[in-house]
Amino acid sequence: MATEELKRCTKTLNGDSLSLAERKKREQDVKELQKMYPNLPALWLDLLWNFWNSKTEEEIESIIDSKEWEKPSTKFEAGGILKNCITVEDKVE
Repeated sequence: MATEELKRCTKTLNGDSLSLAERKKREQDVKELQKMYPNLPALWLDLLWNFWNSKTEEEIESIIDSKEWEKPSTKFEAGGILKNCITVEDKVE
């Protein structure tokens, strides 16, 4: 099969079921965020926009007031030095 025969995707995927106006607003807002925070990846800014717009003002204020995101992680152990990355699996007999 030649490359010319492949059908290209020409429209933006809309997994969030946003209207055309909402998608345009998201694109514009993410561009503004990229200007404000040039060192952050665009995907992170898009994720931030999605999170911010999926929550109410009360929920966001609650997260800020409780400092929920400032607490140390209990899921992962921080610190240390990685000395070896080899994973050895036992043979299943």
